[in-house]
Amino acid sequence: MSTEANSNAPFAEVVTEIERIDKDILVTFTVEQLKVISEVIHANKRWTRHPIGLRFSFPVYFARFFVVFLIGRDRRWHVQSIEDARRSMMMSASIVLFFYCLTLGAAITLFMGLYVIKGLLGIDLIPGWHLTDWFQ
Repeated sequence: MSTEANSNAPFAEVVTEIERIDKDILVTFTVEQLKVISEVIHANKRWTRHPIGLRFSFPVYFARFFVVFLIGRDRRWHVQSIEDARRSMMMSASIVLFFYCLTLGAAITLFMGLYVIKGLLGIDLIPGWHLTDWFQ
C-alpha cells in the first residue's frame, strides 16, 4: 500500500474492510477518497453498536466457538420496515380502541342519564320492573 494510506491511522480499519480490492487499485486512493469510504463503511455498520455487547470466543479441541450477547434495538433496515408496519398497525388499533371506549362510555352515560330523567319524570316503561331491582 502507499505510504499516504499507511500514515493515516484512522484508515487502518477501512483498509482491513476493503482488503478484497486489488493492491494496485488500493494504492491509487487519495486521502479524500479514503475518508469517503470510511464514512460509508461506518454509516453502514451503525447496527453493530449496541448499548450492551458481550462478544468472546473460546477454542475447543476440534473447533473455535464464539458467544455473542447483545442488548439493544434491532436497527437493521428490513427489521425497521417490519417495526414501522407494526407501529402503524398498532397506532390504527389504538385509535380504534380509543374511539370504541369513548363511544361505549358515552353510550353508558347517555343510558344512565336517560334512566335518571325517566325516573324523575315518573315514566314507567315496563310496569313492575326497575333497574334498581337488579342491585338489591
